Amino acid sequence: MDERWKQVARYINPDMDWQEEPNAAQKPEDTAHIYDATAIKASNTLADGIQGYSFARNQAWFKTALENNGELGDEEAAWLQYAESVMYRQTQKSNFYDEGRAFVKCCADFGTAVMTRTDDVLRGMPAYKTQHLKYCCIDENPYGEADVLFRDFWIDAYKAASIFGPDRLPETVKEACDKGNMKLWKFTQVILPVDRYDIDIRRPQNKDYYTVYWAAAERDKPIMDGYFELKPFFVWRWSRNLDGGVWGGSSPGVMELPDVKQANSARADYSRIVQQMGRPPIKATEGLNGRINLRPNGVTSLRPGEDFALVPVTGNPQGLVDDFERLRKAINEAYYTDFFLILSQNIEKQKTATEVAGIQGEKAALMSAFYGRLSAEFLEPVLEDLFSLELLSGRIPRPPESLLQRDRKLRIDMVSPLAQMQRRYLLLGSSQQAVAEIAALANLNPQVLDNINLDQQARNIADAYGMDKRAVYDMADVMRMRQARAQAQQQALAQQQQLQGLEIGSKALANVSKVPPEMMRQAEGEAQ
Repeated sequence: MDERWKQVARYINPDMDWQEEPNAAQKPEDTAHIYDATAIKASNTLADGIQGYSFARNQAWFKTALENNGELGDEEAAWLQYAESVMYRQTQKSNFYDEGRAFVKCCADFGTAVMTRTDDVLRGMPAYKTQHLKYCCIDENPYGEADVLFRDFWIDAYKAASIFGPDRLPETVKEACDKGNMKLWKFTQVILPVDRYDIDIRRPQNKDYYTVYWAAAERDKPIMDGYFELKPFFVWRWSRNLDGGVWGGSSPGVMELPDVKQANSARADYSRIVQQMGRPPIKATEGLNGRINLRPNGVTSLRPGEDFALVPVTGNPQGLVDDFERLRKAINEAYYTDFFLILSQNIEKQKTATEVAGIQGEKAALMSAFYGRLSAEFLEPVLEDLFSLELLSGRIPRPPESLLQRDRKLRIDMVSPLAQMQRRYLLLGSSQQAVAEIAALANLNPQVLDNINLDQQARNIADAYGMDKRAVYDMADVMRMRQARAQAQQQALAQQQQLQGLEIGSKALANVSKVPPEMMRQAEGEAQ
């Protein structure tokens, strides 16, 4: 795996150097061997697209709710809304979004990504760091959850003294700190559950994870250890490996590595052929070197016996162009580039908004496998960890007693555009078509609508579009509104009937008043 990752870094992610260890004077990776940047651009597009569609800084991408969410009191709803606002504020203040993009790009290229989280007490916010896979080792529990992390890292002596304290450092590191030497020193950290392995460590109350640090300069004893209440790292695997290993597999970078290398070679060959066609090789008499004028209308003066000729270039570059375009298309498809650029590609400008939405929904459904793992292994754990961290630090106040008494647990709902597209496509795609056909039947016989619970369908639509729960009435309130509306309609009907009766009576009186007196006296005589 390490050799394959090294090739992925060389051709797709050159920013992730694969050297043995970093140094203070480290220079960017040389990219002279890269002739085609299709994979690099596709990887960047995927990273930007996933972040933009799943957890962008400037949009709502999660909602806090409670399990078995029923009626919420005003105090409970206010606390839940405040907790959500604190979580959004903390993610925006921290470096989560910057490191999150590097995290997504790392997993898309290599199949696995690792991120650590520390609590910056001085600034009152969490700090995140995407780790280099070459310097990490992970293990998982029987449920497939990564819960063990070994990582190497390099820091200068001054920073090591600020983290661990100068008295805990090996003598060589302390001397470098005193002299102001900027050399980087290697350290190792291990994070694991306290009951993960059969090791002799105690388990403090409410502390589930143990950590220990070593310095490479003195590995016979640790320099610091401690405990965590929450797991301070996250691991996302693009998909499970068939061999049962802990590292992820089937990522676009790993799967398309052969096409990427072939496209790079084809682009290099094409460039060389084009250059040879523009400036072909020359076969010349000895002594003409530097005297041949190849500029337009240039003249080369030859002495008797001297001669030169252009060597014809054989081969048709069109075959390379066709092969290169096929490889580029395969790379872009693997990185879902067409999905994230669907609204800006010329071909899609010929389609209606409904057609584009349908295409996006289909492609979003195809991405549900890796997006489900992204949510389960990264986004949801990050948010749950953030909530717990903010609650422990007091930045989120204690929940109302009414919630504590009922032991209602927090639930995180993903409401990002990608999550909503998948939900709409999977939940509403078939039902919307069914409702349309049933509506056509209702034109012939309205009673067929009795078979459909339109109230539930309306709620499904609201849920699929991620509507705010506060904007959707509770069903009991809906029934009360309908009863009030029915009563108002009955009262209006009764008043209308009463008015009609009065109108009929008034018309009768008016008619009586118009009868001639002679007829009135005659009618009265007959009555007697």
